[in-house]
Amino acid sequence: MDIDIKNQYYDMVAISLVTDMCNMTSLENHALFKYGINNITNPMIKAMIEEYSFRDISPYNIAWSISPKINSVFRAGTLEDKNNFFYCFVEERPIFQGLDICEFCHKNQRKIVNTLTKELNSNLEKYDNVIIGFAFNEETVYKGFFTLKKVQFKHKLFAGGESGVVTRELLVKGAASAVIAYDPEEDAVVLVEQVRIGAYQPESARSPWLLELIAGMVEEGEQPEEVALRESEEEAGVSVQNLTHCLSVWDSPGGVVERIHLFVGRVDSSQAKGLHGLAEENEDIRVHVVKREQAYQWMCDGKIDNGIAVMGLQWLQLNYAQLQQRWQ
Repeated sequence: MDIDIKNQYYDMVAISLVTDMCNMTSLENHALFKYGINNITNPMIKAMIEEYSFRDISPYNIAWSISPKINSVFRAGTLEDKNNFFYCFVEERPIFQGLDICEFCHKNQRKIVNTLTKELNSNLEKYDNVIIGFAFNEETVYKGFFTLKKVQFKHKLFAGGESGVVTRELLVKGAASAVIAYDPEEDAVVLVEQVRIGAYQPESARSPWLLELIAGMVEEGEQPEEVALRESEEEAGVSVQNLTHCLSVWDSPGGVVERIHLFVGRVDSSQAKGLHGLAEENEDIRVHVVKREQAYQWMCDGKIDNGIAVMGLQWLQLNYAQLQQRWQ
């Protein structure tokens, strides 16, 4: 595909392709994105990308970070917001103004979504075609490190009609990111060891110090990918390259509200060593570099028995050959 390198708008085209959810398997779209993202000249786009310190600018990275903020301006912003935002791209307004507009509209959009969600939940009883039913009573029982809620709801029955009132307690944790930090050169994975009070059983001889994947909670305003990169540095002191989303799963949805986002990334395991963790959070984390086969065997033997690590090591065992080939 011939590209006119004099055209200064290919970086904007690259961002637009992802933001407008275009088909990125198209060879033409892929070529346009690759050229545009490797030849960024627009100051506004540069500033937005620098906010995230991307190591590998992929369509997935853009879709998780920049695209939602751009979309929020046009969905939740005023006409003045939209005009000023546009002028920031054509360099007739200061860059910081565009970034401020993005952040404001993004927060405003989340507020609107939360309000609409609450209104929808309170009115679901009116609709006959709702599959889940509705939460018609929700009470916060406790709010600390996590939140415990008591909810009551009805739901449609497979045989027709609806259930009686179901009462459940829900532990609300939110979302978390976990990283399979894999070194293809050494065929090794970086694991972290720390104490987990939930694994402490006085009557058991098993240790509550668990071998885990690098992981952390997704705070409000963060994207799962950002958390994956940040936690890799905080917990293991490694810089992750080629971060790729593997899958997302619910963690025990019968009583816990938590969505786990699993990523895999390339690391230099020689940099993973020592003790880590945030002092203000009383974290005490020891880093281990373990050969992939050894880690998988520990999982099979039950030495590694926490769900996220089991899921991640199984995924790695199924896909390591493809990663080695891709990351040559």
